[in-house]
Amino acid sequence: MHGRRFRICLALALLASTSAAVAGVTTHTDYRDYQLDGSTPTAIVDFFHAHPFPGDAGPALANIRDSYRLNLTTRQRPDGSCGVGNVDLDASFVITLPKADEESAMSSRTRAMWREVVAFARNHELGHRSMFLACAQNFVARASRLTAPTCGAVESAAERLQASMRAACDAGQGSYDAREARRAGNLSLFVAARLARR
Repeated sequence: MHGRRFRICLALALLASTSAAVAGVTTHTDYRDYQLDGSTPTAIVDFFHAHPFPGDAGPALANIRDSYRLNLTTRQRPDGSCGVGNVDLDASFVITLPKADEESAMSSRTRAMWREVVAFARNHELGHRSMFLACAQNFVARASRLTAPTCGAVESAAERLQASMRAACDAGQGSYDAREARRAGNLSLFVAARLARR
């Protein structure tokens, strides 16, 4: 349901709707809509299968994209080595959620099932965001303790740390997706669509 890019970027353009700061990490989240058509479970599911959102990992019902801007300063230590002076990481998320016309021909029963899908998708993507932020906060904590003989070596060490933590974070996101996919298939809208085809 999402695209994974735990990447520290040097530049970032933001259109933020929410923001917060925790432990050296500033976050911004922008929400976008992915329009689906249909007023019955079968029509909605058929439209989704024909026109899925182009997620980074393939067709998706909802999506999250993450970008990062790192501000890391170094400083000489009394012993002549180099350490980290300050670490600030700006994390930007774009969450795309499904949207349908609930007020047209959609019955109250279908509307309730649809809203369950939207709530599930939103909570799923927010779960991804929480995991990304945990990785980011862990990175900031570990990066702030880096030392090396030269400041260039500190910067290189920060890049290596970012790469290793990105791999670990991506592995966790994939496991989360696998667990959630089983739950998604049991949502009332998808169950109703399957039953209607029997």
